[in-house]
Amino acid sequence: MILNNLKGLLLAPVFLVGNNLYAQTYQWNESPKVEAVPDSFKKESAVFLLDKRELKYIPQEKDKGVDVYRTVHRIVKLQDDKGIEYFNKMTVAPSSGGSIIEVKGRTIKADGKVINLKQDQIRTKANENGDEQYHLAFEGIEIGDEVEMFYIEKRGLSSFGSEIMQTGLPVVHASFKLVIPSFWIYDTKGYNGFPNAKDTVIGKQRIYTADQYNVDAIDEEPYSDLTPNLQREEFKLSYTEESKSRLYTWNDLVKNIYTNSYSFTDKELKAVNKFIEPLDLDKKTSEEKIKAIEAAIIKDIVYDEEMRGDAYNNLSLLLEKKTGNESGVVRLFIACFQLAGVKHELGLTSNRFQLPLDDKFENWQRPEIYVFYFPDTKQYLTPLETTLRYPMISIGIRENYVVFCKITTVGTLTSAIASVRKIPKLDMSESSNDLNADVTFDKSSMTPLIKMTDSYRGYLAVGIREYVTLVTKD
Repeated sequence: MILNNLKGLLLAPVFLVGNNLYAQTYQWNESPKVEAVPDSFKKESAVFLLDKRELKYIPQEKDKGVDVYRTVHRIVKLQDDKGIEYFNKMTVAPSSGGSIIEVKGRTIKADGKVINLKQDQIRTKANENGDEQYHLAFEGIEIGDEVEMFYIEKRGLSSFGSEIMQTGLPVVHASFKLVIPSFWIYDTKGYNGFPNAKDTVIGKQRIYTADQYNVDAIDEEPYSDLTPNLQREEFKLSYTEESKSRLYTWNDLVKNIYTNSYSFTDKELKAVNKFIEPLDLDKKTSEEKIKAIEAAIIKDIVYDEEMRGDAYNNLSLLLEKKTGNESGVVRLFIACFQLAGVKHELGLTSNRFQLPLDDKFENWQRPEIYVFYFPDTKQYLTPLETTLRYPMISIGIRENYVVFCKITTVGTLTSAIASVRKIPKLDMSESSNDLNADVTFDKSSMTPLIKMTDSYRGYLAVGIREYVTLVTKD
């Protein structure tokens, strides 16, 4: 197969962005051969002969940290003019916080001739975030040719990761590889048919690999969820030589959430008390308290996800500036609920239309949407969905697992344990569009007089609710 040819010395010209030893160790075949395409893919405009992802974690000297390198290596067979048009240019961009240290490309002609990209055929241009993008221009390619490229990205250390291994093109060979120090142990899991990566220890390295062959293309369809159904591999750090128990569990996550969200200074609580005092919560039921607190926060506090720093997380400053970041607004809800005596559980989940949360695989990259559950009313609230109101929550988090913080007290110690459970779907009867018409006729002319009411409930009302929250009362 293709990977059997990834041997030998690196002889072709290289566009080296940085002088890095790792970049010089990744090799492709110096004498590639034109590969055949399976009969089932011959009608496609283009086919990935190889789509390889390799992540390598390299400890620095003297315990100065770990460098992480991600390599993406692809070989594309061009089978018609549409395929040529699509792949005569490619763009490579780093992930958030990452940097590209090497880009390399070449054309393998149908007759076996190899044409390496020159440096002036790989140009750089900053994107809207200021990150450098690399644009590869393959000239003179024809039907039957192959274009091959790989790039290496240096990125920050993370204990979690995911690689989507299925695209809008068929893949003859999809390959995943994770190389880590042997004293780490990762858990891996394949989804939608991609195999779980298996590990082998060679010297000081632990190597996880997973390969899939003849992966069908997957296209977007109306009213379908594309991303959750793509083949992918997820991985997470679970043990080290020093760890006696499992790392990065859901319990560990909720303990972090509890520590960061449920601790308040006296100054903060004083400011929150002043904020909720006009709401006269003592005379209200639990549900009335929830609605009053939500309405007051959404009315008076501006949520800005771009805000950074403690000033927008500290509640006394947040209430003074009337602006808060994600963490600050969530902490304000919690402080209000606590002072008002509203029983609640804070949870984190994901949008199931993008990637659902897997309760059996503790990938902390997945949960990112805050949601409250109220045991007394058995309803939910999403504190950062400014156009929704209790008890309506985004349909993207219903029927999805949530990691809830269940607060427990043992003696004088209060902490939280994880309660992972699924938010139920909303009953069909809760979403409706009712059209009521009261028709009367003028006795003399028989002209109809019509009084019509068009009403919406549940998720059918969400669009109107969003509009109403943005317009003035009149």
